[in-house]
Amino acid sequence: MTASADGQPVNGFGVNGVLLDASFSSGKQVKPQKVVQMTDGGFLVSGFLQAVGQQTAQQFLARYSSTGQPNPTFGNGGVTFPSGVVRDIAPLQDGRAVIATVSAAGDLGVLEADGSMTAIPAPLLAGQVLRRPDGAMYALGSSTQGNRVAVLVRPDGSIDSTYDSDVGGLLPTGSHLGATAVAFSPPNGTLLSDGRLVVAFAYSTADPGQVSCGLIALRDDGRYDPTFGTAGLDSFPQAVCRVMHFADDTIRMTGDFGDPVLEISADGTLLGTAQAPFDAPDLAANGTGGLYTRTGPNQLTAYDRAGNVDSTFGANGTATVAGATIAGFSLLDTGDIITWGSPDGDPSALALGLLHGSIGRAPRPPVVASAKFVALRPQRILDTRIGLGASPGAVGVGEQVDVQIAGVAGVPAVGVSAVVLNVTATEAMHAGFVTVYPSEARRPTVSNLNLETGQTAANLVTVKVGANGMVTVFTSGGTQLVADIAGYYTPASSSTDGRLHAATPQRVLDTREGLGAPTAKLAAGGQIDLQVLGRGPVPPAGVSAVVLNVTGDQASADGYVTVWPAGGERPLVSNLNLVAGDTRANLVIVPVGRDGMVSLFTLGGADLIADVAGWFTDATNPADDAGLFVPTNPVRMLDTRNDPTAPTAPGSSLMRLIGATTVVPPDAAMAIAADITVTQSGGAGFVTAWPAFTERPLVSNLNTVRSGQTVPNAVVVPLGLNALSVYVQSGGHLIIDVSGWYIA
Repeated sequence: MTASADGQPVNGFGVNGVLLDASFSSGKQVKPQKVVQMTDGGFLVSGFLQAVGQQTAQQFLARYSSTGQPNPTFGNGGVTFPSGVVRDIAPLQDGRAVIATVSAAGDLGVLEADGSMTAIPAPLLAGQVLRRPDGAMYALGSSTQGNRVAVLVRPDGSIDSTYDSDVGGLLPTGSHLGATAVAFSPPNGTLLSDGRLVVAFAYSTADPGQVSCGLIALRDDGRYDPTFGTAGLDSFPQAVCRVMHFADDTIRMTGDFGDPVLEISADGTLLGTAQAPFDAPDLAANGTGGLYTRTGPNQLTAYDRAGNVDSTFGANGTATVAGATIAGFSLLDTGDIITWGSPDGDPSALALGLLHGSIGRAPRPPVVASAKFVALRPQRILDTRIGLGASPGAVGVGEQVDVQIAGVAGVPAVGVSAVVLNVTATEAMHAGFVTVYPSEARRPTVSNLNLETGQTAANLVTVKVGANGMVTVFTSGGTQLVADIAGYYTPASSSTDGRLHAATPQRVLDTREGLGAPTAKLAAGGQIDLQVLGRGPVPPAGVSAVVLNVTGDQASADGYVTVWPAGGERPLVSNLNLVAGDTRANLVIVPVGRDGMVSLFTLGGADLIADVAGWFTDATNPADDAGLFVPTNPVRMLDTRNDPTAPTAPGSSLMRLIGATTVVPPDAAMAIAADITVTQSGGAGFVTAWPAFTERPLVSNLNTVRSGQTVPNAVVVPLGLNALSVYVQSGGHLIIDVSGWYIA
């Protein structure tokens, strides 16, 4: 299946994007209620079979392949009939699913691959199941015992008893979250990019006729966030409350037909309202700030963020599912849209439609060429000050140099996919930027370094190598250029060594606090040996190299920082350049040396901080493709200067979809290699990147020391549900340039 225009049928699914299944019992109407996509790309359908004129209905579950064929190993020929009523479904990574059901067996269950059900005893009546990036699930519902609104289901299907979401103390006097109070609208929720769970519920006040919609945010342990809304609770005067999360980290709340659509910030502040020009409950968010809704028996219409019809979708904004009547629809993780209903004129059959959707997302992974990483002892291969690797002399304004990679400094002459370089610009002639890209390719509209006049700055660059074995370095403002090689990538479809294990960043060194070293700023010429094996997420063995974000803080004098494998002679390279009083960070990929340590040296003296972001395997590990690298031509995936939906205020966070795009396939990437740049900074502060839908770690990726600065830094950071979250302490515009991704 290949990408096509949004709103067009997905060829290869059913016939022209529509599956018609007439194999259900004759004489009964098929009433599908929900469709989810499983991890194998297939679909699970829940619904009811109901005889004409009868009040009772029979619940069914049907499973289909990614091309629309019934799954013969599921139930009886692809269909099973559970004993209870299915309210919601969420897929597990192992091919099973968590089911919220009303039955004698329990309110939650695990649906096995063969269609059988294993009950999960739960202390609430579940109505919604939400997947977390770590494989766990939130089950939301109501409880007659206390005011619990959610439970946490571990990836193995058990309930996490430490998760406590009792929020009774938040509610007005005389209200509660018992079964009667929430009968108007079972609690439902959505995940924010920082991992908080936002829950919406209807509750009654002292006036029995008055119903309000409450909105709260829960942390990952179930405790409510008192900073959300007013003392932890926001309230809106409507009886039915449904919430959706958008890629810009705002929330939309919808009610019944005629209720306004509310736009709410991630801190619970009402940003605006819009009277819905459509049936508000029948909406799906496309991740770009717009919405899809059903506008005819077999039609869906797309609206942009402002509520205008999006003419790029389907035909002038409307897509048609030919030959089917649509009863409902939802947006899949791939960006496609699945519809369900019945064939025209035949209510006893099932009709599923699959449409390309969500502007610009690739619905299927392209063919990728993966590579493993080979770490090298740092070595200088370019220095225009002395004529190493290029002619001596500064590279002029708007000029470039080609740097030989293949066959140099331990890199093989053939079979090189990409290279990792620490690139330094010094003695900058004018303010400007530096871009590194594959030779003989068109220069991309990205940057790796940003410079002020006279400045010296460095950044780690991961870049594809051109067919001629070279990379090109361009400077817009003119500067001297230096490059130190840290390793390279060579093609591999499976490997024992050179595979990344990405981790949520974790601090392993801070000389200000005595973490990993004595509590003391390093003096000029000082050196420390840092234990990395067995620290944080790094195992005690099986590691060839580590990924560290190294920060020099409060530099005593101008100088640099060098990181290398412990036990070896310090190489004549630098990883980080500092001026007196400066705080600056750079990413470092360095082989592990003697006794599982790496060494750090500072020429001018500074406090040193290191956050580990991952590690690469050595040859003692089993062969696999997980963690292999897929280099891409550098591409800009966020620039808030051109994106009015992205927040730039101090203390704000945003989420950016990286996977399920034309750059990175859906659910394929464990982590990405990218450059994050803050420009027009609001003052001294830091920027943190981390997997979306998880709690923000207490680390930093780059630092600013004053307002108006432009500071870039390389990151290797995991994705959460295909997305990346970024926090900006002091405000400023953000830029994200992606140069490749690591296989999940």
